[in-house]
Order: sequence, then structure tokens, then C-alpha cells
Amino acid sequence: MKGKKTKNIVLITLDCVRPDHLGCFGYAGVDTPTINHLAEKGILFEQAICSAPNTWVSHASIFTGCNPLKHGLHTPYDKLGEDTPTIAEILSQNGYYTLGFPAHNLVGKVANFHRGFDVFYEDSLKFDSKIEGMKWCSDWTKVLTIADEQIKRNKHKPLFIWFHYINTHHLPNNSILLPDSYKHRFGSKWQYYDAKISYADKSCVKNIVDILEKNQIRENTVLVIFSDHGEELEKGSCPKHDNSLFEDVLRILLLIVDPANQTNRKVSDLVRSIDILPTILDMLHIPQTNTYIDGESLVPLFICNDAVTKGWAYSENIVKGLLSIRTPTWKLIIHVEKSDENNEIKVRPKRFQLFKVAGSSFSKDMSVGEIPREQVASKVEPILRCLEESLNSKRSIVDNEKDRLCNALKSLGYI
Repeated sequence: MKGKKTKNIVLITLDCVRPDHLGCFGYAGVDTPTINHLAEKGILFEQAICSAPNTWVSHASIFTGCNPLKHGLHTPYDKLGEDTPTIAEILSQNGYYTLGFPAHNLVGKVANFHRGFDVFYEDSLKFDSKIEGMKWCSDWTKVLTIADEQIKRNKHKPLFIWFHYINTHHLPNNSILLPDSYKHRFGSKWQYYDAKISYADKSCVKNIVDILEKNQIRENTVLVIFSDHGEELEKGSCPKHDNSLFEDVLRILLLIVDPANQTNRKVSDLVRSIDILPTILDMLHIPQTNTYIDGESLVPLFICNDAVTKGWAYSENIVKGLLSIRTPTWKLIIHVEKSDENNEIKVRPKRFQLFKVAGSSFSKDMSVGEIPREQVASKVEPILRCLEESLNSKRSIVDNEKDRLCNALKSLGYI
């Protein structure tokens, strides 16, 4: 770690944010000047796919660079296995001071997301439906204050910081955490979805950039800004995202900005959220010695669109019995059912649906129709067997923690 100053890494999760509702993707219904400006200096991935349409599985994949089949976290009641290193653990072992700011306990200590962090600020309070103005996530103002203090105190060290911004998430009972000026300017459609994204640009991204500049580390800090999943925005209904594996919930924002190598580049290739970890390791020249990682570095795409990538993405929503395999132009959705046989979980396919997708442009999945089982069953059999092995790995959270997680799920409108 000697010689040339080591880059800091800052990850920013913008929860539930669809890329096609951002100014840098050409959408006029929001005001996102900070993200737009960063996109003009960075690399914007136009066809990035997440591993699951929910926060817990998606972050587990981002933190480990692994598909859920390998890291084993499939439901909100699972935890990351000790045998799967996280990005915080890897960077900590390489001399980084690590700070984590999860927005709630669904990505908290109970599920092992804290591993590798020197400071893991988990400030979620217990759910209580009797409390008016229930507090269901970390206090963002307090998060920024603590981050500023920690950076000031430790900026002589290489820093890895993860910020999780949840105020763009849908909420039950229209409990919107948003200034009135944004409500009036952008309107109430989809629980003020565009207003919340516009406010996130200022309250989250701009404030973080300002803290980095205030502490004079911005020029040596790589920003990785992403959403964990998208959002279903149907006319006349509240936003949601945990019911399907369609494009609107699997397509995510992914923007990488390195002040030392500023560029205004858009990459149309299919990439995955599991590629974030190996990309960071490559940018930092940290050898990827762990063969468990499913993702691959996107650094070759920084300069060349013809770089070879795997060209497919695996996603799942096990609770709903859904798996998908996505290529640049096609998506196969596999409907599965689980059963318990002799204390072992078995997974069997029920239906196979094929969809045409529009590559890097945004449009609805176009159904081609159902595929006869005999045509594809043997091809997906290896995935189903891997899934069974993963589901039987017994990574469930102890029962006395499940009530807390249920409360968190209720507070965010999942149950």
C-alpha cells in the first residue's frame, strides 16, 4: 500500500431507483443535476441487471460478487455464510478503514452484512405501529454527520465507505419522507416517486460529494453509485418490486466515477451487479485470489465496447418461486415449486416463459410464449441442483431475530 496514494472507494445505494427515471438516461420528469454531472465524468452502464428484486438478496450479491446460488442468502430470514468473503472484508485485509451505513436491519448485523466493517452504523429502531411518524430507518442527517466525523478522523488512511439511502423506497400508508416543495414540484404519482429521486440527488449524492470535497479527498475517491433493484410503476397502483422478474425491477443504475480517469462514456453491454466487486478489486490492483467470485471485472469495458463479457445474468425471487436467465436480447423465466422431502428441500420446474427484451433500451418484456418443458428442463437442471444445495445449506437466522426482521418488512410495506 506504499508509494502512489491508494484510491478511496465510496459505494452509494439508491434504493428502488429505476435508471429510466434519471436525467442522465434522458428522463425529463426529475431534477438530478449531481448525478447528471457525475455521469458526464464517469462510466454509465445502460444495461445493468441485479440478482434479485429486493434489497437483501441484491446487496448480498453486490457485497460478495456471487450469485445467490453461491452466497446462500435467498430470503430476508437468511444470512451470509461465513465462507463467503465480502468486499469490506477483502478491503479491510488490504489496509482499508471501512465504514458501513445500512438503512435498516434487513441488511444489518443479523444477516452478517457487518462483516469487515470497522464502523457499522445500524440505527434502525423497532417497529411500533402505535407510534405516530414511526421511525423505520436510519436518520440520514445523523448518518452524514457521523460519516463526516469518521472521514475527518481517518482520511490519512485508504477508506471504503458504503452509504445506503432508503428514502426513495415505497412505504405503506403513504408515509413519505419528503419536503413539501418537492411534493408540489414533482407531484404525487407513484408515491411521489420522481420527487423522491430528485430529492435523493440533493440530500444523498450531493451531500456525500460535498463531504468528500470538504475533507479534501474527493480527487482520490472512486464513486460507485447504483440502485439495488428497480420498481414496478403501474398506472393507478402503488410502487412495488418484489413480485416479478421483469425488466422494470431488475434493471438498475450503475455509475462509476474515478476523478483520476474522467470520461463521459456509456456502455450498452449487459453487465451485472455481481461485477461491481471484481471491478473495484481490478481498479485497486488487488489480486482476485478467490475463485468463488461469479462476477467479472468491467474495467475492460471502460475503454472498449468489444471487451468479452459472460453475456448473461441470473436473477431470482425464491419466495415467489421465480428464477430468470437474461441475455442481451432474451429472458427465460422459470417458475419453480419447493417441497420438503425427508428434511431436504427439493426444487422442481413448473413452467418456462420466454421473453424478448430490448437490450440497453427501456421497454416492457415482450412475451414470446411458454416453452415446452422437455425442450429446456435438462438445460436448467444444473441451476436447480445448485439452488437445492444452496437452500439446504442451513443459513437461516435464529428464531429470536425473526420478529425484528418481520417488523422491518412491515415498516417497508413488504408484508
